[in-house]
Amino acid sequence: MPPRPPVLFIAPVPWDGLRQRHQALAAGLARRGFSVTYLDPIQGGGSRLTAEEVAAGRLVRLQMRVPFRASAWPGLQAITVRLAAGLLRRAGALTPHHLVWIADPSLAGLFGSSPRAATSGREAAPVPSQNPGLDPEAEPAGPRQRPTKRSSGQSPPSIHGVAGASMPPRSPPGVLRSGTHLGPSALPEVGADLDAALPAAGLSGRARQRTPSSAAPCPAGMLVYDRCDRHGAFPGQRAAVWERYERWLFGRAALVVATCPALLPTPEETTARCLLLPNAASPRRKSRAGDCPRPAPPPWRLLSAGAHFEWTDLAWLERLTRLPQVEVHLAGPGRGPAFARLRQLPTVIDHGTLAADALDELLSTCHVGLIPFRDLPLTRAVDPIKAYEYKLYDLYVWATGPATLRDHPCVDLVTDPAADPTTDWTTALAQIIRSARPPTTAQPLVTTGQEPPATSSRRFRVPTWEDRLDRLVQELEVMGW
Repeated sequence: MPPRPPVLFIAPVPWDGLRQRHQALAAGLARRGFSVTYLDPIQGGGSRLTAEEVAAGRLVRLQMRVPFRASAWPGLQAITVRLAAGLLRRAGALTPHHLVWIADPSLAGLFGSSPRAATSGREAAPVPSQNPGLDPEAEPAGPRQRPTKRSSGQSPPSIHGVAGASMPPRSPPGVLRSGTHLGPSALPEVGADLDAALPAAGLSGRARQRTPSSAAPCPAGMLVYDRCDRHGAFPGQRAAVWERYERWLFGRAALVVATCPALLPTPEETTARCLLLPNAASPRRKSRAGDCPRPAPPPWRLLSAGAHFEWTDLAWLERLTRLPQVEVHLAGPGRGPAFARLRQLPTVIDHGTLAADALDELLSTCHVGLIPFRDLPLTRAVDPIKAYEYKLYDLYVWATGPATLRDHPCVDLVTDPAADPTTDWTTALAQIIRSARPPTTAQPLVTTGQEPPATSSRRFRVPTWEDRLDRLVQELEVMGW
């Protein structure tokens, strides 16, 4: 087998943040022989790159600071990505040999020079052997579309909360060692990059192309876009800005990975190979049959895990607190006055943000897992990780919100958020009691979009990240990576 290419994994969440798809896939690729460099979300206010070996193996975490971030303003963001690319190249973390995996579209131009030709204001087609960088006024080849005005947005928070992924020890990668710091004194060309980026971003002078001399751009065939959310639909974002970033990626990625069918691009949007790679569950670290037996009801313990932000139906959760013999447990962050009121109710227990082991223990002692989504464009394009985590711990999964959740194999019941939950709770209790017996045989794997086995609505083997990595690595090998 040819050697695996090194991977630069550009994630929208920090390595030690709420455990999600990104950490699971990065750790899994490292276990399978890839040397992975995981880049945390770039921070503003400095010029610094820190490398840390996070798991005695083939995975290195990078933390970076540049003078500013401006994902809401593509012109200013172009400066950010040029400075970031310079830091990564000097550290050896971005070379022509890297496979670049990106899940943050606002950093789309991190891998090369501007697509704008130096001698013309017109757009230049992508060079086959290069990945052009993101120019704020340039578009991928195809019909030219321009947003009516610049708009605001933020790098999206996550709507998923899951337990962490473990990784066995491996030998160190050797390029970046733990504790390596690359500050401004080690980067004499940062100022020159900034001077050149200002006119290219339209802040002064004429727009022009400038290819950094420190390294050549990465080959076009080495770019993967992981479309895990509907970017532009998060609170505070404007769709036009994020559509521009995504058009750049659709025009240049060799592989587009999506978590659910709603996020798969159309043939008109991209000529890249497309792979449906749903979310999954992390392996269990505690056994409910062992040290943490599930307590017998009453009370019935209902768990809502994850971020309780603007897409969460907090009013529905509040109605559930009025059900007889019920406790509602909250795990994860929240914000806003409605969340503050909810956590003060007498039948609500707020655990806050839990470490992985503590979340495992809580999952092991609850009876029902809740997915309290509002019906929004954002949530209609979500494959909730919490559904897999709940089902792995054999919780009954009760959801509200988008009708698409009715087709999810891990969701047992989807209810009307405006209706009195008493009737649906009676239905749920009947199903919980009827299926409260251990499975007698192993069940087949079920993926998103498929119905669970007809013999039982609850008992099937929940897909884990190892299942997803089997499919992903197979695809990468087919593509010659």
